[in-house]
Amino acid sequence: MHQHLNSHHERSCRNGKIGKQKIIYFSLNS
Repeated sequence: MHQHLNSHHERSCRNGKIGKQKIIYFSLNS
């Protein structure tokens, strides 16, 4: 159970980082 929560947390953190990178990428290209 604890490992599942950790993997889910890592996945959401990774998605958040990717989202920030996309926002930076689009703001640089606009």
